[in-house]
Parts: sequence; C-alpha cells; structure tokens
Amino acid sequence: MGIPMASRRRPSLTTRAWTFRQTMVSTSVLSPFVRLTKDSRLLHGARPVALDIHRDPRGELGVLDASAMLPFAINRLFYIRPSDPPHTRGNHACSVPQVAMAMAGHVVFDLDNGRDRQSIEMASPSVGLLIAAGVWLQMHDFSPDAVVLVAAPERYAHMRHFDRAQPELIDFA
Repeated sequence: MGIPMASRRRPSLTTRAWTFRQTMVSTSVLSPFVRLTKDSRLLHGARPVALDIHRDPRGELGVLDASAMLPFAINRLFYIRPSDPPHTRGNHACSVPQVAMAMAGHVVFDLDNGRDRQSIEMASPSVGLLIAAGVWLQMHDFSPDAVVLVAAPERYAHMRHFDRAQPELIDFA
C-alpha cells in the first residue's frame, strides 16, 4: 500500500512542486500540499473519488462503480509508469474529464484551473482524482514503483489537448 510516510519525498522549498506554486503570481494556492484522501479540499475542477474497499483474510478489493461515481462512461483506460531518468508527464489540459488513481507507489499532481493552482500527492489506490475538462495537469516526482491508472470517456483521437488551463470547459466543482 505504498511507501511508508517516513521514506516518501515531500516537497520542500527547492522541489519542483514548490517552484510550480511560486511561479504563478496571478493565482492563489488553496493549500501548500495535499495528500489526497476522500475528504480533501481541492480546487474547482477536481474532486476525490473514494473507491469502495472490501478487506478480508484473502486481501483487499477496491471497486469503482463508474456509473454511480463518475460523470462519464469509461471508454478508455491507460496507465503511466515512470521512466529512468524520471520525466514529467501530462503538461496539458484535456477537452474531456478524466479520473486518475495511483495504483502503486506515489506521484505528485500539479493542477491549474486558470484561477487556482494546487499540488496533490497521489499515494493510495483507494482514492482517485476526478479532473474536469479544462484543468491543466502535470505529474512529477514519481516513486520508482509508481503506476498511475487513468480513465477517460473518449478515445485519444477524439480528445484535444491544451498547453494551459481552459476555465470555460470546467463544468463541475
């Protein structure tokens, strides 16, 4: 279930996550750093999605009932694993909403809705992050064992990507 908290790299004044927040003078930051939980307070255009978790002696089963929990039908699934050396991923806003989950390890998501910016640590497969269309996303600081699963309502060929946030596309809180 991830790396113990004591051994996780956390953003400091010199990390990329801090630099990201500090470079945007015209935007506000809701919190310096959020570790995603089902109760996290997130910027407009992002919200946590808690999976139903069932534990017994055989292990753990996490369930995402997409028809009840997501504002879209899933038509595309893909996963992201870090490269060596690590690079940032994303670096764009999408024309469709997506949900992302850290299935293993941890990763930092930087989000920008055109007004606010926020950095979120994804470190649990039991909580996903629903990201509205138009929210700019960058993923970085992947742990070596990180696997991020992403679900979207459209095939890649039908999506547009933008190099900055598109606030007019954001249609949920």
